[in-house]
Order: sequence, then structure tokens, then C-alpha cells
Amino acid sequence: MTEKPFIEKLKPYVPYLFIGLVVIAMLFVTESSPIFATNQWDDTNVSFTMGRAWIQNDWPYKALFEQRGPVFYILYALAALISRTSFVGLFIVELITAITSYIFLVKLATAAKFGEYTRYLVAFFALSLIYGSNVFGYGGSPEELTAPLIIAFIYFSSCYLQQETLPPRRVMVINGVLFGLVFWMKFTLIGIFIGYYFFYGLYLLVKAPAKFRRLAKFSLMGFAIPAIIVTLLFALGGAVGSLYHVYIFQNLTAYGNGLPFLSRVALVLKSMGNDLFTHPFILALLFSVLLLLAVQFQKREGIFLILLAMILCQFVTAYWSGNTQWYYLLAIVVIVAALVPNMMATMMKPFPTGLSRQYRFSASMVLAFFAIILFVAGNFNMKNAMLAGQTKYVLAQQEFGDYMQTHHKRHHVSLIEYNGIDSGFFLFAHVVPTVRYFEQTNFPYQSFPESYDAQLRYIRRRNVEFVAIRSNPDRDFRNQLLLQKPQNYIQIEWLDASNAKHNAYVPRVLIKNYKMVKAVYSTANGESITYMLFQTRRTPLKSLSQIGNAADE
Repeated sequence: MTEKPFIEKLKPYVPYLFIGLVVIAMLFVTESSPIFATNQWDDTNVSFTMGRAWIQNDWPYKALFEQRGPVFYILYALAALISRTSFVGLFIVELITAITSYIFLVKLATAAKFGEYTRYLVAFFALSLIYGSNVFGYGGSPEELTAPLIIAFIYFSSCYLQQETLPPRRVMVINGVLFGLVFWMKFTLIGIFIGYYFFYGLYLLVKAPAKFRRLAKFSLMGFAIPAIIVTLLFALGGAVGSLYHVYIFQNLTAYGNGLPFLSRVALVLKSMGNDLFTHPFILALLFSVLLLLAVQFQKREGIFLILLAMILCQFVTAYWSGNTQWYYLLAIVVIVAALVPNMMATMMKPFPTGLSRQYRFSASMVLAFFAIILFVAGNFNMKNAMLAGQTKYVLAQQEFGDYMQTHHKRHHVSLIEYNGIDSGFFLFAHVVPTVRYFEQTNFPYQSFPESYDAQLRYIRRRNVEFVAIRSNPDRDFRNQLLLQKPQNYIQIEWLDASNAKHNAYVPRVLIKNYKMVKAVYSTANGESITYMLFQTRRTPLKSLSQIGNAADE
């Protein structure tokens, strides 16, 4: 009896090998990874602050104001339960979502008739398109954490679309649950579900009304499950009213609510076009997927139109607010990545089925090479990340956190970040916010002045001991209150240790009640920033003429 070749012995372990590769790759694609000093993305920091506060019984929307979804904050609360003082917990959450996404990509590759082992490589390549994309950012976004839910939905829905059969009852309920989970994480990401249910539902309504009723019934049952659980959970904290007011009503009305319909459509198209044409690789990939889908389903146009509608609706809902952010495009990349196995199978159809082992091996090596390159170097944002123990630049969060812990004069550290999203100062000071508007959201001043005015009120009343501010010419230019009410601001100037002059615009009321105690000149995720920390004065000033500079008592 001849012994099996070494490569044959390895075959049972191939799935685990690729899972291991996913784990290794994740160490390099997110700033939450333990190999990096910290995650400096303000969106991630504010979400982590919400999670940390929630496990201390400060309920989202009620105690602290932020507008992302409750299920999203549940994930961050779980991360905080693992580690309150670092992003290790978030990294574990990201790792689980990446592995789950990979498992469903393997299922999609299997459905596309890839071989027993090739499917793992194809899925690994598809995953690299998500995590190696320039629009992935620095880790921890809703677009990333909803990826396994959307990929799973594409798997369940596309399989039965191609078979031209109604999904079983169990699958329809699961799809409804997936829809509900994404809705309660970030409802601008539900376009793919709207496209599927509206156009597939319309098709069934015309062709088979009984099947339409069955689809609607079991899908709505599934959708209701997360809604009921979330509502009951927030009822425990007496925060149901705040949940629905902030997450639903405020999000729907705060962004460009006064825009005429055609103006909004034009703004959506402009935002989509700008993002696509500034990311040509994603544009080319999207075009290739759509072209090959059209070829694959040229004799079944209905399926192609439903899939096309799912993609287009995701564009519309992701960009509908008009307040475009570069990472919105990740919502599209996730869909494209899920369709890549199908696209590659269509591309391979013209080739002979009996390709030589050597050719298949060479093609696999090329695919593996591109996947590794994408994981390691595809996301240019990660070049700004600072490795743990590295002194690439001064970490302002650490400097301010240490100062506040050693110099606070009240019972505990209390602070707000004025006119900016949370930079991580709460994390490094090891505290959670004590006031509702602890940072500034992206809501425009015209539609939601409350948060802007509340922060100035906290400063005027000295409700917090410390105020942190990030400043540079671009940030000052985007300061909506500064632009609308320049008379309420003053340009302060000071000299650093090297005698270099610095300046920044701050509210007059801040200088009357607070003195600048620390300044750090550093870089965060590629942006040069002047960080300023202010602490309450012993006695408020009656007039700004009483000081010679911003740091005087």
C-alpha cells in the first residue's frame, strides 16, 4: 500500500488553513488589531464610547446622543465587555464578522460550481476585495460589521432566484431577520433588501399572487423579530422613545430635509459619481460584475433586473442623505465581492473543462498573490496607522488622557470634544461621558442646532472640567457655527516649546471659562492636527481683556 503524497494529506485541513489566513490578514487591515497603537478613526471611537457607556447603564439615545443603530452599539458593548481600555474586543468582533463573511463567500463559490478546494481560494480573494479596499477605512464601520449579514442574504436570495423557485419558509424568515438586523444597525444600508423585496415581490404579485403573499408573510415575520427584541431591550432602560426619536425620526429629518426631490436625486447621483470615479478599481470591478451578470442571465432577464435593482437601490439608500462619506462605497463593494464567485465562474465557462493540473495551479497562485497583495497593501489608509510601540508621531489621546487623570480637580474626569466627533480622549482618560452631547455629530446646524448649542451651554455653565478641540484650517473652515456666527469666536495665538507660532479659532465663551493647559501637534490617519486641551479656570473671566494669551489664568 503506497503512502499518500504530502499534498493529499493536507487536503482535509484546507478549510482551516484559509480560516487561519483570514485571521492573519485581519491583523493588518484594521487599526483595532493589537499590532497597532490604537484605532484613531473618530467614528470608531465614538461608537466604542457608546458601547463602554452602555455597559455602565448609560443608554444610547437617552443618556448619550448618537445616531447609529442599536444593534451596532450592541456589538460595541460586547467589545467593551471584552476590554474597556483597548480595541482588543472590537478586533475580536471584527474577526468573527470576517470569518462569517468568508464562510458565506465559500458557500457562494460552492453554488457557482467551483471545485472542492478552489472554492476556498475564490472566497479568500472575494474577501480581500472588501478588507483590502481603500474605502474600508480603519476598521469598525457599520458597512464592515453588516457585511456577513448582506453576504448571507445574497447567498440565500440568489440561490433560489437562479433556481426560479420561492425560498422555503425557513429561508424567508432568515432573510427577514437579516433585513431587520441591518435595519437596526444602519438603515441606509437596506437598499439591497428593498430592491429584492420590491422587484421580486412585484414579479410574484403579477405571476403568482399566492407566492407573493407567502413571501411577504414570512419575510415580515423575520423582520419583526429584531424589532421586537430591540424594543423590549430598550424598554428595560426606559429608552424606547429616545430610540425611535433619534434613530428613526432624527436621522430621517436632519440631512437635507428641505431639498426638493429632483435636487436630492441630482445630489445622490453626483455623490455616487464622485465616489466611483475617484475609485477606478471599484468602478471597473462593478462594471465587470454587471456585464458578466448580463451575459449569464441574457435568457433570464428578470433575474438580472432583480439583481441590478438590488445594487442600484443600495446606492440610492447609502447616498440618499446627500452627506456623502468616502466609506459609504464599502456598502457596494460588499455586494460586488459577494457576486465575484459567480462572475469568475461565468468567465471560466469558455475554457475547456479538462484544463491541465499545471494551468489550474498557476491560475490559483495568481489569484492567491492578488488576494495577499490586496489584504496587505490594498487599503492605502493603513499606511497612516501607527504600530504598537512605534513613535511615528505623538499620540495626542495618550498625552491628554494622562494629563486629565493626573490633573483633574473634580471627583472624576469630565470632558467634551467640542465641534468634533470623539477622537479617543474618553478611552484614554478611562471615563465615559457625563453629558448628552459629548461630541458633535455630522448633523447640519440648520436642521439640528440643539447639539451645537448644548455644547456651548456646557462650556458657559462649566458642566465639564475639560474641553478637547481638534483644529486645522480645514476643520475651522467646516465649523458651521464659526461660519454663521464669527462674532462669537476669537482667534487665539501661542508659542510652542520651539518658539513657533500657532493659532486656532475657539468660542469666546470657552476662553472666559477655560484655560488652555496642553497642546499637541500631531497626525491622525494622515491628517495634520493641532490638539488643544482646556481646563476650567478657578474664576471665570468677565472680559477677554483680562488675559494676555490663551494659556493665562
